[in-house]
Amino acid sequence: MLKFISKEQVWAAMDKGHHTTLGWEPVQYHLKTWQDVVVFDRIAGSQGKTVGETGGGRSRILKALSARNDCYNVDKFAGQHGGPKGEYTLPGVTNIVAFLGDFSPDLPSSFFDIVFSVSVVEHVPDAGAQAFMDDLVRALKPGALSIHAIDMYIGAGPLAGSQKRLDLYRSWLERPDIEPLGPVTAEKAVFAPWMASNPDQTMWQWNRSVPQLREMRSKTQSASLLLGFRKKT
Repeated sequence: MLKFISKEQVWAAMDKGHHTTLGWEPVQYHLKTWQDVVVFDRIAGSQGKTVGETGGGRSRILKALSARNDCYNVDKFAGQHGGPKGEYTLPGVTNIVAFLGDFSPDLPSSFFDIVFSVSVVEHVPDAGAQAFMDDLVRALKPGALSIHAIDMYIGAGPLAGSQKRLDLYRSWLERPDIEPLGPVTAEKAVFAPWMASNPDQTMWQWNRSVPQLREMRSKTQSASLLLGFRKKT
């Protein structure tokens, strides 16, 4: 599965009250809320699973899953992209201080039933993308689920950088050791009205932290891909 998250997906997940479960009540209107509820909708019913979030930081989803699952936050807690500077602990969640792609000895092979991320994969540099995916698949049990919400700036026509990343994600799903959860429908990095996107006021606020992206934000929408697969048995 590789598709852009739709408004209908977000609304359906919020109709189930996922935003309340994850602590987005009163509703905070931005892309992270949309991504959280859609990813959580896929794994909310998990019980007795070994669950890992890569780059979880102050994870909302692990907090919600930890009562019924064995949960791990795989993160270096180095303050990247607004994350916590210093190790952040959550009750019932074990930290593995590493990044996927490091092949850390603290992260066993065939360990997780589920690995997910929210707004992390887009920050993996091109040079490290292969190692990230190899390490991710290594850490999954046979048959395990992996699902990721991935930020992407898209406009009325294809953006070279966004299209390059989209093509990279599509190539991941061609690996012989994994099976996509569903169709690969995201082929062009082009915005459509049915897609869920970041509100304009949030984009304006983001300009304060990364002002160099203001011009691009004024011409594009901040949307999210949803990538999902299982490791073959």
